[in-house]
Amino acid sequence: EDKKKGRFVLKGGDSIRYKKSGEKSWNSGTVLGPAGTAKGVNKNRYNIQDSDGKDLSVFADRLDELEKLVPDETLLSTQQDNQILFTEFPDKELLTKIQEA
Repeated sequence: EDKKKGRFVLKGGDSIRYKKSGEKSWNSGTVLGPAGTAKGVNKNRYNIQDSDGKDLSVFADRLDELEKLVPDETLLSTQQDNQILFTEFPDKELLTKIQEA
């Protein structure tokens, strides 16, 4: 059994949603950063700002559920010579072509 399967790293700026122990509704917020050291007692504690702007400190391993939200990846496209080009990470040249279209 892979004990690390499904794990992810939280870092400042990450958007998350979570359920506290005993709660049925989801809460959302933004990770401000770790509240403890990597090897200390509070290694799973994070400072977050909830959707109401309130600063909290939570233990990630004590939450009933925790999800890291991935921002929607916008696909940019441009048509050139009957070919459509798609990219998730647009370069400067592609952005210029899209803006001129």
